[in-house]
Amino acid sequence: MGILWGKENLEFGSERAQALLQRQGLVSLEAVMAFGRPLPCRHRGRSVSVGELADGEATVRVFVKKQDRVLQRIPRLTDLRQSKAFWPYPVCEWRGLALFRQAGLLTAEPLALVRQGWYSPRSAVIVQSLPCQQHLGGLIREGLLQRLELPARSALIEAVVGTIERIHGAGLGWRGMESKHFYPRLEPDGAWQIWLLDCEGVHRRATRGDVRHQREKFIRKLRAVQADDDFVAEIARGLGLPAQTEPRP
Repeated sequence: MGILWGKENLEFGSERAQALLQRQGLVSLEAVMAFGRPLPCRHRGRSVSVGELADGEATVRVFVKKQDRVLQRIPRLTDLRQSKAFWPYPVCEWRGLALFRQAGLLTAEPLALVRQGWYSPRSAVIVQSLPCQQHLGGLIREGLLQRLELPARSALIEAVVGTIERIHGAGLGWRGMESKHFYPRLEPDGAWQIWLLDCEGVHRRATRGDVRHQREKFIRKLRAVQADDDFVAEIARGLGLPAQTEPRP
């Protein structure tokens, strides 16, 4: 693989992913950038598309996150400290997925990362869709908490708190720690699995300040989606926070 600006670099997440994408001809940056149906994206210079790939008799739904230009020339101090300066968002997503999966967390399966050399912002990451369709924030707004029996509600709280504890216990931080990136799925045995999405903000060497800020952010975002007071209080207690976390300006 070349490392110069104009040399394409292609990395697969697994042998299965390589075979799947090769069958579809998704082995170049141009092919990947042109693939899929565009989805709404509010970020200039970035885009997301969705498509389906044939995997034997099954169909695999995939998402492609793309970047085609430099988005920030002067890095923030936070980005420098968290080793995110100068890297495009698809690369940060690829790294974040790897860090979470190494820590035993559930994420979208990373299929491939393709970029036009190490230092070019033009890049894309392909991930397989999650096995659950609605995030925690959306489920709360739809009245999930009111419909749950007490054992299932308690199990959900335990799963959410346990996921956050595992992230920080592994020495990782996550700037995207909020309910819209937590995807719960209730298993037949009554336990909840939590799948994590949008991992570009994952970083190593989380400080005490990072941990507290990210936990407080999670509580604020729960209140923003109108989670009931008892649910928020129990999550906060599990995370070692006061229930009344005030929003930051």
